[in-house]
Amino acid sequence: MEKCVDVAVIGGGPAGSVLAALCALQGFDVALYERERGPRYRVGESLLPATSRVIAPLVGAANAMERAGYVVKPGATFCWGDRPDIPWKLLFGGPEPGPNPPTAIHVDRQGFDTILLDNAEARGVAVHRGHAVTSVGDGDASDGRPLEIADLDSGETHRVRARYVANASGQMRLKIPELDARTWSSFFRKVAIWGYWDNARRLDPPYQGNVFFETLTTPHGSAWVWFIPISGGRTSIGVVAPRDCYATLRKDPRGNLDAMLAQCPRITELLAGARATAEPPYDEVRTRTEYSFASEVFWAPGLVQVGDAACFTDVLLSSGVHMATYGALLASRSIGAILKGRLSEKLAMCEYESRVRQEFAIFYSGVSSLYDMTRPRDHYIDPLRLLLQHSNGVLVEWDQRGGEPGGLNAEMAAEPDPSAESAAERNVRVMWEYNHRQLAYDGEPQIVSISEMPAIRNALVPSIDLRRWRLPRSQIASRP
Repeated sequence: MEKCVDVAVIGGGPAGSVLAALCALQGFDVALYERERGPRYRVGESLLPATSRVIAPLVGAANAMERAGYVVKPGATFCWGDRPDIPWKLLFGGPEPGPNPPTAIHVDRQGFDTILLDNAEARGVAVHRGHAVTSVGDGDASDGRPLEIADLDSGETHRVRARYVANASGQMRLKIPELDARTWSSFFRKVAIWGYWDNARRLDPPYQGNVFFETLTTPHGSAWVWFIPISGGRTSIGVVAPRDCYATLRKDPRGNLDAMLAQCPRITELLAGARATAEPPYDEVRTRTEYSFASEVFWAPGLVQVGDAACFTDVLLSSGVHMATYGALLASRSIGAILKGRLSEKLAMCEYESRVRQEFAIFYSGVSSLYDMTRPRDHYIDPLRLLLQHSNGVLVEWDQRGGEPGGLNAEMAAEPDPSAESAAERNVRVMWEYNHRQLAYDGEPQIVSISEMPAIRNALVPSIDLRRWRLPRSQIASRP
C-alpha cells in the first residue's frame, strides 16, 4: 500500500531541515529523506545574521545553537583593494554599532546541520536517514507526486505519495527536464581550494570573530583567501582563484595551498605556530570548481526546489546557508498556503521564486563588484552596506512592516498589476531576465548600484510571525 504524506523533503541540509520543521509547525505530515546516516561534512561555515537571529528562533533551534558555543561573527575584516596592507572592516551593525548589534556565527557544518535536522525531528518531522529518493514521478498539488525511496542499508525500495515535494538535495538532479536545466555563471568561473588548521591566531579583540579576507595574485589573475575562525581552536582557510589554476592545484593540493597562503602577509602572521588539522574529515585539502548557477525554473506543479537545488552565487560574503534557510522560509509559506487552500499555487510559488531570484541578484551583484581588487576601500564599503541593507541577510523582510508589499526598489516600481497572481508572474519574469543577464556577463568586474537593479513590488506580505503569506491591504480592499 502506497504511503501518503503532506510534504516530502529531499535532503537534510539547512534548506531541507528548516523547510521540514516550518511545514510541521503548520500542522502538516512531513517526511524528510537524507542519504547520509550520520553527520556529513560540508564547507560553508560562515553565516549571516538572519539564519541565527531570525530563522533559528522560528524553527525552535535557537537554544541548541546557543549551547553549541559557536564563534560570534560581528562582521568581516578585509585586506583588499589598492592598499591591501591596511585592513578595513564591515560590521553588521554599521560603522558605529550600538548596544546589542546584529551578529552572525561561524559553525562547524557537521554539528550545525545535525542541530537543524534533529530539531526538525523534534518538531514532528519523520526523518529517514540513510534513505535516497531515486525518482520523483509526475503529478501536481491536487493529486500529489509519487516518490521512489531506497533504503541504502537494506537495499529495499518503497513508494510514497506526497501532496507536495521539496527538492533540497543540493546538486541532485530529479530527471525532470524543466527542473534540471541550469544556467552557469560566465563570470564566476573559479576554483576553490581549502583546508583546516588548529591553533591559528585570531584577529585582535573585539573583532577576533570576524571572517578575514586577504588578496593575492596567481599566474592567471587575482585571487583571495578566506580565514574563518570556528570553535575548538580550528580555522577554515581557503583560496578562491581563477578556474585556469585548477590543473596545477589538483596535482599537489596541499603544497599549492600552502604556497598561495605564503603570499599573504597577514595570513602568514595568523598561521605562525598553527598546524594543519590531522583529524578526519578536516585533514583533507579539497577543491571545487565552477559552482555559481541558477536553475531555469524553481518550481513545477507539486514540486519546489530550495537552497542549492535552486541557485548558488559565490562563497564570498557567506550567502550560501542564508539563501538555503531564507529560501526554506519562503517555500514553507507557499506550501502551507497552497495545501490549506488559501492561495493558488501559481501565486504562492511565483512569490517564492521572485523573492529568491531577487536575493540571488543582490548578492551576485555585490560579490562580483568585489572582484575588482584595485579600488580604494571607501569604494567598497558603501556599496556593501547597501547590499546588506537591501538583502534579507541581516533582518528578514525589513521593508514590509506596514502591511504593504516591499520589494527591490519598490518605490520606483510601476503600479501593481490588477491581480496579485499576475503581479507575481511579472516579478518572476523580470527577475529571471535580470538573473540571465547577470549569469551571461563575462567582462571586467563592475559595480552595480542597488538603484540600477529591477524595480519590483512584491505581491504578498508575510504575517507578523513570518510563517504565513497574506494578501496586502490594497488587494483585500479591492476584493468583492
